Amino acid sequence: MSSIRVVVVDPSVTGRLLNKRVLITGSTGGVGLFAYQLSRLSGTYITGTARQARHEALVHEVGANEVIVGDRLAPAQAYGPYHLVIESLGGKALATRLSLLTPGASVLR
Repeated sequence: MSSIRVVVVDPSVTGRLLNKRVLITGSTGGVGLFAYQLSRLSGTYITGTARQARHEALVHEVGANEVIVGDRLAPAQAYGPYHLVIESLGGKALATRLSLLTPGASVLR
């Protein structure tokens, strides 16, 4: 949790996130919900994930500009590339997320 706080709230870093694209996975978990609050404060454009359609409205409500529903991240390409991925799911899909990054981007796990 402290990594997210430093990247998103620290004034020396926050300005670098203004108008940048962020992908948040695990959107409805504790880390994901916290990440939305901090990302919105930083002025980022957020794409979030929701495994189930019933969570789509919640993900929009907490701050996502775009929501990808389901387990596949291929649709995330339409909203990227991303400057930051806040990754709380892990697994094999991490390689897919890495391909969505801009040069010099970061992944927080």
